[in-house]
Amino acid sequence: MLLVAASLVFIVAMAALAIDLGTLYVVRSDMQRTADAAALAGARAFVDSSITSGVGVMSDAQDLASQYVQLVIANSPIAGRTLNGTTEISITFPGTGISQTNPEIQVTLTRSDLPTFFAKIWGTRFQTVSAKATAEAYNPSGNSLPVASSIKPWALPNCDPNHASPGTTICQGSAQFVDPTSGTVLNPDIIGQTINLQERLVGDVEGPGVYFNIVPNFDPDVSICPALGNAPACIPSLDHANYYDAIQCSTNQTVRCGQALYAAPEHRIADMQAATSCMIHANGLGLNQGQDIFASASVSGTIPPVTITAGTNNPSLAVRSSRVTNSDSVVTVPLFEPGINRVVTGFLQLGVTEVCNSNTPECGGLPLSGPQVVVLNVAGCGGTTGGYPVTGSGTTPVTVRLIANGSAPPLGR
Repeated sequence: MLLVAASLVFIVAMAALAIDLGTLYVVRSDMQRTADAAALAGARAFVDSSITSGVGVMSDAQDLASQYVQLVIANSPIAGRTLNGTTEISITFPGTGISQTNPEIQVTLTRSDLPTFFAKIWGTRFQTVSAKATAEAYNPSGNSLPVASSIKPWALPNCDPNHASPGTTICQGSAQFVDPTSGTVLNPDIIGQTINLQERLVGDVEGPGVYFNIVPNFDPDVSICPALGNAPACIPSLDHANYYDAIQCSTNQTVRCGQALYAAPEHRIADMQAATSCMIHANGLGLNQGQDIFASASVSGTIPPVTITAGTNNPSLAVRSSRVTNSDSVVTVPLFEPGINRVVTGFLQLGVTEVCNSNTPECGGLPLSGPQVVVLNVAGCGGTTGGYPVTGSGTTPVTVRLIANGSAPPLGR
């Protein structure tokens, strides 16, 4: 009997170790995943706030980042319940006072009321589990590091149609988006502004407010095609099927800093209109066709974050008419230097607000109208050539990445 009684002590101890410790490690893993996701969402808020392009107010960006973090955590219960936003969630911003180019956010989650089972006999009724994650919005402007994007077969001259200063001859007196040598964004307040684009062909004037279709045709990846099945009339064109699919789907094409670009010799307006309407989930041309809505307003001389509201045709039923942080309408296009040597000097991240009909007043009454876009971010190459390519995957030209995570030991008094 004494041997059995003594053995029970060790059996219970092993049960406490196997069950209680195992349970707490599972909880910690769930908490770490939530912390990672929340930190990445917070870092994405810096991109949406235009802080990485030198625009906006840091405190506004931090407020938006905190909202993103809370939204993620509110939808991620830990051990059966949602964490308390006041006592169990800590959001800090290390390093953001030093530089707004690559701001960071740190999320720490803690639960100190996790009940034990067998360990209660040792006087341990509750345990504490915590997890920490730090994420960064990294703008590669001025570097040859990768720029993740949802790239489309369009290219814009490095000419800013919304700013006249500093004017350049190469842009018919308009300013440029980025300095081709340093990669500096010359007028950061371009973020949040609308541009009405017109299609141009090889040999046409390469000035502000135009776009060129890139040739050779992009190699589309129809396996990554969020638009298909979610918008009316998503039917490829027989004339330029690859061009069509490269817009409405993803693409395997790569574009690098310093790469030469070549414009198409024929118009593709009809294909662009149909494919872009499909991509943004619009019922047709113009506003209020079910596509996502981009909004920005100037307040006290500053530009707040460009907000995105999911449209009535958004593929996710749960978010329709709600604020979202991502959209199939967000694309990236390369910027090139006008002239004989048309080479990539940067990238614009754009939100496509509508596909314009020719001579539409809301799109400036322009002939050969293309997409109407809102500028979300700018990245310059800084005079570099080569480096990692821009590919068709991803959603933003500014990398959002975890730079550290970790958690406390699962057991504690």
